[in-house]
Amino acid sequence: MVKLKKLIAATVFCLIVFTIINFLGCVFNPIKLTGENKDRNLDAIFLGSSFVYCAVSPMEIWKDSRLRTYVLGGPEQSMDTSYYLLEQELAKTKTKYVYLDIRGLSFSDNRGFDTEDPQMIKFLDFPVVAPFAKLISAANGRKIDSNGYFYDFFTYHTQWKKLTAQSFSDALELFTEGKKRSALRGYVYLDKAGTQLYFDEGVYEEISDSYSKNFEYLKKIAALCEKNGVTLVLMTTPSCRKDYFDNYIDKVKQFCPQTEFIKMNDYTETMGFDFHSDMYDSGHANYFGAVKISSFLSNDLKKRGCTPGGSAETNKIWESDYIEYLNEINAAKS
Repeated sequence: MVKLKKLIAATVFCLIVFTIINFLGCVFNPIKLTGENKDRNLDAIFLGSSFVYCAVSPMEIWKDSRLRTYVLGGPEQSMDTSYYLLEQELAKTKTKYVYLDIRGLSFSDNRGFDTEDPQMIKFLDFPVVAPFAKLISAANGRKIDSNGYFYDFFTYHTQWKKLTAQSFSDALELFTEGKKRSALRGYVYLDKAGTQLYFDEGVYEEISDSYSKNFEYLKKIAALCEKNGVTLVLMTTPSCRKDYFDNYIDKVKQFCPQTEFIKMNDYTETMGFDFHSDMYDSGHANYFGAVKISSFLSNDLKKRGCTPGGSAETNKIWESDYIEYLNEINAAKS
């Protein structure tokens, strides 16, 4: 009886600790507060990992062209996760284009649960239950990555200097009610220019063990887009290590010759992109880089024939959110 009480007490203690850590992750993690898509008609969805959500700002695209877009991404988002997130999004949202960053081909599943079951992804919308999904997954032999969703507090704890009372209010709402709409539309703001950038040429990343599985899901994404009448565009965002991912690019071009591919490193001069001032680190753009990348993508969409649409009510929401977006950016800069 005593042992049972101790076991129950230890279990309750662990659950309380996990819940507190997860809540603090909501407080510190700037990514989780970027909100979900509430628009049911979009011109484009940008799909991928942090390389995308740090580089593409839908509100900057709106400013340039009045086109409505959204970033559907997460940290080290592998292709299987991208597939299921896109499948859920296309079930409720119409779009003309999906831009997919293919660097997800190199990522393994870091969510700690089985993404073969698309219903499990829904747990991420409610952080209050996410730790328990993680524990169940771990018990079944699934991987838990300490740099992934579970330990956001440890990954983003250095954000404490930027915290406000609103940070806790937003985190509490997210923690208990799930994702909400945000003016950022999936974009994550990074302010500083990198001081240690690595400019490698002729250095190539080896094809990872997870490539085969990820490539199968890339083909599923292509089939999903075709089924929904969506044009798929593959891309990579600017990187200081300009040749590093070419092994993957060559493989994708070989197996998907009909799918358009944009290697943005080939267009940095056109963008006026300065790696020293526009990159947060060697692989992620900062805000100033995101403005230039978003303008480039805005022009790309216009070249494809995209024109502003939406009802007066919808456009009024975007106008209001654009003002909120500017306020959030200015607050982050200060």
